[in-house]
Amino acid sequence: QRLLVAHGGKAGAALCFFPAQHPRTSGRIMLGLRGEELLEVHHAGSNAQASWLLGGLECAIQDGAIFFATPIDPLFLLLPLLEKARGAAIGERRGLFKPLSDIFTTDDATLEARLASLPGLNEKLAAICDVNDKYDELMVRLSDDKVLSWLQRKTQALRAHLAQKPSCASSLAPCARAALSQFEFEEGPSAAGALGEAAHASLRSSCLLVSEYLSDEWAERLRAEVGLPVGDLENCPPAKLLATSPMRASEPQKLVPEAPAKRYEQPPPAKKVKAPEPLRKGQKTMGAFFTRKT
Repeated sequence: QRLLVAHGGKAGAALCFFPAQHPRTSGRIMLGLRGEELLEVHHAGSNAQASWLLGGLECAIQDGAIFFATPIDPLFLLLPLLEKARGAAIGERRGLFKPLSDIFTTDDATLEARLASLPGLNEKLAAICDVNDKYDELMVRLSDDKVLSWLQRKTQALRAHLAQKPSCASSLAPCARAALSQFEFEEGPSAAGALGEAAHASLRSSCLLVSEYLSDEWAERLRAEVGLPVGDLENCPPAKLLATSPMRASEPQKLVPEAPAKRYEQPPPAKKVKAPEPLRKGQKTMGAFFTRKT
């Protein structure tokens, strides 16, 4: 048994887990489908031995880790697949239209089946793709302009969301926290500079978080689109929104407590061999009965 907190999806609906590839690292992640909502599973915990005692359920869970399932936009998962299916977009040549089913490989069969059950997916695709619905199956082609516009809206929406969450803003950089919490600066040139620095930091933090799901190329294009300086996103990890270990999406792993170290005791002293007693008069050894008489 493990403890999982799910946010999103229909309450009471079963959560069906399946593996997928991370859109930026291509590493294995765990997703879940709960009703009509796609969720991403995050793992938090430490190697310390711990357990959970659940009040009301009258039970204890030996594994002290905790898992969170939060909504994820399926377009982040489809972006690298759509870009590969489109081919090179050079000049006036903007790539090829392809049926949605053709962008998936055999390794993506599970992801294709799960995403096909999501309502409104075709409408979502129109946010990043040119769509041709004149055929029996929807034909799509990734549009760079639409992708950049969509990413910019995501960044600004995340920035506004963090501004309404003081608990999240408190973990950001001090200047970003000031902007997100509507900090009142004093008037004057220094105040204007501080406010500009705070606004820049909050935008940078939001851009970093969105870039967690983007390739390096798309992250750089997003940086330019929102107006951040060149190299501003390099070597800068995204802000931690929770006071736990980094919550990068990963396959849930069960924490196995370390086996206690073996205790080696001193071996007991060897027993002294008792010297044989001398033969008495009339006694013979066993070997004497098997010797040949001469």
